[in-house]
Amino acid sequence: MPPQPRLHTFDHCIIPASRRTSTIMLELHTPYEAAAIAKCHPNFVYQALQSGELKGIQRKFKGRWLIENSELEKWLLCL
Repeated sequence: MPPQPRLHTFDHCIIPASRRTSTIMLELHTPYEAAAIAKCHPNFVYQALQSGELKGIQRKFKGRWLIENSELEKWLLCL
């Protein structure tokens, strides 16, 4: 009989060890980092985020913005 995978608890979830190792790492950028990559002013990036032209993640109301690398690349192609 094969050994049973160990279970790891995270708050209210139970995740088998075999599934826990297959995580996807996202590369996230702040608006200042995105502005440096796009070679523009950070205010331009903030305006694009607020208008919805650039998709980003804001965890709290008026909190820090985070931009996925894939979304930043899509936005740069449209400029």
